[in-house]
Amino acid sequence: MAPESPFPAAVSDCLVALKWVVENAHRFDGDPTRVAVGGDSAGGNLAAVIALSARDSGPELAFQLLIYPVVDSDLNRDSYKTFANAPMLPGHRMAYFWEQYVPNPDERADWRCAPFRAENHMGLPPALVISAGIDPLVDEGRAYAEKLMSSGVQVEYKLFPRMTHAFFQAPGLLDDARIASNAAGAALRTAFGKR
Repeated sequence: MAPESPFPAAVSDCLVALKWVVENAHRFDGDPTRVAVGGDSAGGNLAAVIALSARDSGPELAFQLLIYPVVDSDLNRDSYKTFANAPMLPGHRMAYFWEQYVPNPDERADWRCAPFRAENHMGLPPALVISAGIDPLVDEGRAYAEKLMSSGVQVEYKLFPRMTHAFFQAPGLLDDARIASNAAGAALRTAFGKR
């Protein structure tokens, strides 16, 4: 992870891990046709990037679960300003995180770190995109879901307007986190059942 291993190290690591899971699924009674990617925040970024890469180079994925994902390097979206001092993830901190992950600003338009900027989003696996309403990432999450939909990807978008970044991690404490977690589980069951 950054800053010790900046971009594209995490992407490369995830691709190696995905390939290993698919090639070794039989070792743990897994089904290589029932593999999904998912993550929250920076993990959502990697999941979206890996979905794009897998679409182009394999293996085929069943689903992508993107929870308040970082999908663009544009720090000028309205939600970055509106939530500049939001709890959990203040918008102004994102510049620091980008500097750590992709030190060279010229590389930040690369789709492998900003999947929103990929030339084409057609042919991607179905997705559930979850956004928190009090989060600098809310605009890019919504925009990414819309971009996927306009590219013909089956997308379910869920906005939790009263939640902050990282709410998904507290299903035992927050009703909305439990609802989001249940939605994620249901979406994965549906995706895996289609195979």
